[in-house]
Amino acid sequence: MKKTLKWIMVGILAAVGAQAQVVTMWNDSFTNASLNANFTTLVFGGTVVQTNGTLQMSTGTASKLLRAHVYTAAGQAGETTYNGNAVYDYNAHTVSTRFDLNSNNQTNLTGSFEVNMGQLNITANDIAGYTGFRISLLQSAATGDDILRAQEYSNGVEINNTWMFLAAGERTTAFGFDVTGNNVALWLEGNTFAGGATDSSYTLTGTSTASSYNLSLGARGSVNGTASTVVLDSFGVSVTPLPEPLPPGVVWDESFDSEGLNLNLGFRTAFGTMTQDGLGTLELDVPATNSAFGRSVVYATTGQRGATEFNGNPIFDFNAHMLSTRFDFNSSNMADSNGLFVVDMGQLYVPGSDATVQTGFRVQLDCNSNAVWEIQFVEQAVGGTPVSTTTVNLDAQPTALGFDVLGKGVNLWVEGANFTAGGTNTAWSMSTNYTYSSYAMALGVRNKGGDATNTAVHVGLDSFWVFATAYDNPYDAWAFGWGEDVGSETNDYDGDFVDNLAEYGLNGDPTDPADKGQTSTTFDGTDLVYVHAQHSSDPNLTYWLETTDDLVLGSWTNIGYSVIATNVTGETYDHVTNTVPTTADQTFIRLRIQN
Repeated sequence: MKKTLKWIMVGILAAVGAQAQVVTMWNDSFTNASLNANFTTLVFGGTVVQTNGTLQMSTGTASKLLRAHVYTAAGQAGETTYNGNAVYDYNAHTVSTRFDLNSNNQTNLTGSFEVNMGQLNITANDIAGYTGFRISLLQSAATGDDILRAQEYSNGVEINNTWMFLAAGERTTAFGFDVTGNNVALWLEGNTFAGGATDSSYTLTGTSTASSYNLSLGARGSVNGTASTVVLDSFGVSVTPLPEPLPPGVVWDESFDSEGLNLNLGFRTAFGTMTQDGLGTLELDVPATNSAFGRSVVYATTGQRGATEFNGNPIFDFNAHMLSTRFDFNSSNMADSNGLFVVDMGQLYVPGSDATVQTGFRVQLDCNSNAVWEIQFVEQAVGGTPVSTTTVNLDAQPTALGFDVLGKGVNLWVEGANFTAGGTNTAWSMSTNYTYSSYAMALGVRNKGGDATNTAVHVGLDSFWVFATAYDNPYDAWAFGWGEDVGSETNDYDGDFVDNLAEYGLNGDPTDPADKGQTSTTFDGTDLVYVHAQHSSDPNLTYWLETTDDLVLGSWTNIGYSVIATNVTGETYDHVTNTVPTTADQTFIRLRIQN
């Protein structure tokens, strides 16, 4: 099924995958005698001068309030719209920028060169963010090293502030960003982010939507009044139409054939690097290090085109629909000794240097110390606590792997190798259906936890894809989650004389004849008390009792009992209490469940 779906999706995408046209809005080398007429200057104690092929912005030294900015709502030739939307409307199209710095003539110690985009708050002596974001390049007062700072504003209030420290002793010669919706992909030249990467990402919350879109850039004074002088050699802006939505069900079909990481993938690293150079491979590396916590991880909370939902549910919600995945390895460029290739799915924890599963599961590929390739399934409970780890061995290095997940069940497959127990497929089930506050996926390389070996980890991915499939009713997810094909609702897989629908409705185990579900009978005076489990979130299920006084000649009727209470547990199953009078000579009862 995996390969068939893959080739079908490639065929569909070939029909809609035309290259998006990039349109240049600014390409200014500042060679004219004066500033472009589509820029407006705003200075407060500072100066803006265009001369000798440079744009010079200086604040002076008198006050931290000094600034020297230019701003615009237009392109270089005066264009104010693109495809009917504002030029800088990054929610309507991708906006890409580039700023080339004259590093021999730049002094912005503790001051900053800043770029604002979105709805600006423009006053007589300042330009600030109102709803949008700001990217600033500044230098540490203590070390002189470059720092990149990202801030988000909503209705005039700063709601997000992230500091990204750059390599010590290096000077940034150019930087820029691509912004689409809430995703900002940052890049550097002449410098690197911590860990050696030249790319990083920043995610906006999108709390508010801008009512207008402008761009400003300039120098801002420091907190102690130190001068900020920024000299630009050139400046560029381009816009790209948003790609067409993927065909229904396709979440990701990524072949890494463009330069730079997809804007809907975030990147987190500790000692690691990520490289995507447009040659069809995503290179994920953790260099030789004495740390057991080296990692290079990308993650997604949306689909490849930014879709957040499938059939009205979160796109990675494997409790609402089946997710099928595939990961193709560049096996000639893969060294995974003493490290792990990891795929996480479920609720993630994403601090500044990691993206790891908190609730859900992990599938990890490893070449162990005995040179045996193995796959481990790790179940993570709420808060990131490991519940169980299952290891299966392979007879060779796989060229591809993937899995289908629905509810708590995971079916895994490999290509280019076999499981030593036989075959290319295996199944696994989480112990319970957890409650998730969010759903996402992460993949990458990691050093082994607790194994601080001085060994590099490298994995090259040629492609990965994710496909979502709707299922008819919640019973399908429950049946899928046992790691075995338990069959239809009417099947009695474990031979305990309770069919699968009853086991589903009563929280039973269809693979264990000793677990027929949750029911109990007790006596209370002249009443028989009958308690049964009831699924709390499947509206298709109906429960009722029937009684009769004669199993041979009598008929079953929905009378002769009372539902007196339902214990709402807040979990997957509640408990319903019924009473049946025992005053008659004999009464028989049965529970009916209908889907």
